[in-house]
Amino acid sequence: MTTEHILKNVNDIKIIDELYPRSAKDTKVIQRYADDIDVLPAIEINQNNILIDGAHRLSAYKHAKIEQIPCIITHTDTDQELFMLALVRNAGHGLQLSHADKRRHAIRLCGAVDDSEIIRWLSVSDRTYRKWTTDKRKQLKEERNQRILDLYLQCWTQERIAEELDISVQPVKDVLAKVPKNPDFKPELYNIWNFAKITNETHHPGNIPKEIIENLLYYYTKPFDAVFDPFGGGGVTIDVCKVWQRRYFVCDIQPTEIAKEKGMHTHDITTGLPDDLPKPNLVFLDPPYWNQMQGDYTESPNDLSNMSIDEFYETFAELFKTLHPKMVNGGVLAFIIGNTQWKNDDKHVEPHSHVLWNLAEAAGFQFEHLIQVPYSTQQYNAQMVEYAKEHKIILQLNRELVVMRKP
Repeated sequence: MTTEHILKNVNDIKIIDELYPRSAKDTKVIQRYADDIDVLPAIEINQNNILIDGAHRLSAYKHAKIEQIPCIITHTDTDQELFMLALVRNAGHGLQLSHADKRRHAIRLCGAVDDSEIIRWLSVSDRTYRKWTTDKRKQLKEERNQRILDLYLQCWTQERIAEELDISVQPVKDVLAKVPKNPDFKPELYNIWNFAKITNETHHPGNIPKEIIENLLYYYTKPFDAVFDPFGGGGVTIDVCKVWQRRYFVCDIQPTEIAKEKGMHTHDITTGLPDDLPKPNLVFLDPPYWNQMQGDYTESPNDLSNMSIDEFYETFAELFKTLHPKMVNGGVLAFIIGNTQWKNDDKHVEPHSHVLWNLAEAAGFQFEHLIQVPYSTQQYNAQMVEYAKEHKIILQLNRELVVMRKP
């Protein structure tokens, strides 16, 4: 921060209300200053002609119809720096800040500057400061606690959260000691989960109804359990986990910007598991249904929708092998997939769910449940239906949700 002296036209000096500590001027002081204008010290402005100190002196010069005023120019880098400097200058000399101004600035600065510094600058007692800032400190604590919870749900460690927020680990532990309850929810009771439409906020190719995730969380997890979803798509798993207070590690080979804002990681699952993945209690897989939406996700050869059928299955075989030792004992693996039919030239059914089921068992998982999930949107147009009738083809209308467990 550097300073220099110069004469400035009084009309060029700007007072920014939110950056200047005083909310009102004393006309008696302005008149007194105008009478003694020859002995007034220079005002202080920054390099952009914004006033730091000297509002009454500036008004006195204008009252006396003197066009130029001596200025000390102090270079500031940010609005916050300018305001802090103005507060120190105005509290240190001349007309004292009003009680109302001091209270206003105490509330404004609380949480941004050390409390002892604010008390010193404003020349108020600790008791007065804490009385003024009771609501603000309560609000800041609530915001901090929410931030702790948000980061923990993103699978941050307690130590990393404490370092990020510049606090000790104990407040983090205190917040997380209060285990939340599940939201009110009416689960599906049978093994057909039929949802009329997709209600997700974020649109993405291959989106599934959020109720699928909700039911899985209800049946197979408890609050603060970790959920891993490597085919994150539009981020429905993140949305639901936040509501249900489950920790989530969600990634995708090419997340959208909205998904990144939600906290989705960029990761290609064909290269292995993420290095910082915690031990999941639930792994949920909603992969591309082989080539049914080829090219709709990405152009990457590592995108499962762009692979040959052999590569597709080999990728899952390797994924299941690497997942098994990483998961907690008793952890659940759930994958949902629709068998490919119409894209096959002879319209035969490629039984993805059956093959993945066998691959998961080969990796050490045990079968728990098979759930039918009808598609929420129309899958066949009139021409397709007529073709199926003519060629005596049974059309696929369901996806299959396979639930398995690590013993």
